[in-house]
Amino acid sequence: MRLYLFDKELRLRLTDALERIEIALRVDIAHLLGERDAFAHLHRDTFHPSFARRKFGRDPRDNFEKWQERCEGMERRSKEDFVNHYRQKHGPRLPIWVAVETWDFGTLPWCDDFHDQPQLIARTFLLLSIARHMTKVVCPDTGWHQRLQAHLTNFPAPHTQRQLSLDDMGAPPGWERWWSA
Repeated sequence: MRLYLFDKELRLRLTDALERIEIALRVDIAHLLGERDAFAHLHRDTFHPSFARRKFGRDPRDNFEKWQERCEGMERRSKEDFVNHYRQKHGPRLPIWVAVETWDFGTLPWCDDFHDQPQLIARTFLLLSIARHMTKVVCPDTGWHQRLQAHLTNFPAPHTQRQLSLDDMGAPPGWERWWSA
C-alpha cells in the first residue's frame, strides 16, 4: 500500500511539472512560429526537411502530412469558446496562437512489464531529472524540485518480492546533492 501511495503522489508531482513545461512549450511555439507567419504551422517549409519529408513503412504520407491530419482533427474536435469565437469572426483556419491551444502533446506509452527490461526502469530517474531541469528553466523560482526530492527520499522501504528502490529507478549515488542545487 505504501508503494501505491508513493507512486500516486509522484504522479501528481510530475503532472504539476509537466503542466508548467507544456504551457511554456505552447507559448514558445506560438511566439516563434507566429513571428514568421500567423499560419506558419500550416506550411511544410516551416519545418526541417528531416521531419517534414520523412516517411515510415508503407504509409504514403510523410511526417508533415500525418502531423497536419492530427492537428486538424484536434482543432475540429475542440469545443473551446475561443476557437468557436475565432472561427465565427475570422474563418476556419486557425493561427498558430489559437491552434497550439487545441493540440494534445500526447503521452508516453508506459509499459506494465518493466520488470523484464531493467533499462526502462532505470530511465525513470533520467526522466525525472529532465522534468526537474525543464521546470527550473521555465519557472526559475519554483520549489517543485525540492518538494519532489523530499518525496523521493521517502521512497518506501522494500517490502515486496521485487525489492524496488530509488537505485532501481536509475538514481545515481549522491543524487541528492545535485538535485537540490
